[in-house]
Amino acid sequence: MQPPPRKVKPAQEVKLRFLEQLNILQTRQQREADLLEDIRSYSKQRAAIEREYGQALQKLAGPFLKREG
Repeated sequence: MQPPPRKVKPAQEVKLRFLEQLNILQTRQQREADLLEDIRSYSKQRAAIEREYGQALQKLAGPFLKREG
């Protein structure tokens, strides 16, 4: 025969649920912060690539623009 389940005080139960929910929210916030950091890094790298590409196009078009002008 098993012993009867221990009774948990209502205040302790509320505290335990609050801590569980807080842990879930902190985990979610960390995942979202990581996602934002990934997006920021991606955007920064993409901007650098597009800047280099634009400069290369200007360099390529330079002689043709001088001939027409």
